[in-house]
Amino acid sequence: MEEGDVLPTEFSLGQNQPNPFNPVTTIRFGVPEKARVTIMLYDVAGREVREIADDEFDPGFHERVLRASDLSSGVYFCRMVSGNFTQSRKLLLLK
Repeated sequence: MEEGDVLPTEFSLGQNQPNPFNPVTTIRFGVPEKARVTIMLYDVAGREVREIADDEFDPGFHERVLRASDLSSGVYFCRMVSGNFTQSRKLLLLK
C-alpha cells in the first residue's frame, strides 16, 4: 500500500475501465478487512465465462486485469462476492 492511501470502509466493486473495452480492461475493488473475495465474469445467459479473482485479500484497494481477446463482442457481467456482500457491474466488449 502506498503512503497516504486510505483503507476502504466497505466492500466495493468499481466499474471496469475502460468500458466499453477491447480486449483489455481493469477491474478495481475495495476490501475493508482481510477476506476471501471471488470475482467472476458471466455472459448475458448467466454462464460463468472467466474467473477474475478467487483469493484471500488484505484490506485495501486492489485491481485485476481482464484480458478478453478470446471472447465475443457483447455484454458481460462481473460479480464480486465476499461473505454476505455481492455486487455486479455490466461490461461491454466491443471488437
